[in-house]
Amino acid sequence: MRHLVFLLLLASVPAPAATPTPEMPPQFINIPAVEENAWLTMECTRGKTKDEVSCVFSQVRIEQKTESKAMEEAEKFRAEFLKHSAATRRELAKMCADWKPTLQKSAEAPSNEPFGRDAARIELMALMAAPCACEDDECRIAAFSKLIATQERICRIRTSSFSTTLRRISKNKWVNTPVPAGLCNAVTAIVVERKDTSSWTFTQTRITVDKDTELCSGMAANINRPYVFSSDAPSSTKMDCRFVTTSILGWD
Repeated sequence: MRHLVFLLLLASVPAPAATPTPEMPPQFINIPAVEENAWLTMECTRGKTKDEVSCVFSQVRIEQKTESKAMEEAEKFRAEFLKHSAATRRELAKMCADWKPTLQKSAEAPSNEPFGRDAARIELMALMAAPCACEDDECRIAAFSKLIATQERICRIRTSSFSTTLRRISKNKWVNTPVPAGLCNAVTAIVVERKDTSSWTFTQTRITVDKDTELCSGMAANINRPYVFSSDAPSSTKMDCRFVTTSILGWD
């Protein structure tokens, strides 16, 4: 009888509740920008409180100069050349003298580079050397114009990263706490939203920036303009690239 009572008492004791599985911090990989050839990755870890996450953002962007911009620069160069032709010829002669050993060495030296890099180096060096072989201004202008026009066929890969703390304000939305940052004291608002497990939207809006210097005043052009990445945007893009580089100048 005592055993029966014990079993009944034991059965009446509620089982311990199962420990809930902690929710994974939010993250996404290479979601595309809505208006640019750029992609963003977000990786987060748990923060100091249950509603905070510490996140690192990594961006890849591909830039390419437009044909109209290249033509504009070529026309500007032509006008400047003709306006200061004597001085430009002197500068060109000095530049060619300085370049000659490097160009010659580059053209003659055997290369262990992959074919694509070697071909790019040879072609770009030839374009840079072409003005040095000219005997009149029209030839020099044409050679430089061709060199400038090549810019529109160069695709530049840019990468950048930043980190911030996001605070969860609803089930599927996280925001940062905008504070002044950087040399220009830019204040930026970030909103990360999730539609489902694989659909994300990242919105970054610059709220204000110091305008005291030329560098910072240039950043002011994008005040209150949302910069949006979305899983719903097309992830592929078509670009007419003859050269691909990570060099700031457009080529190495």
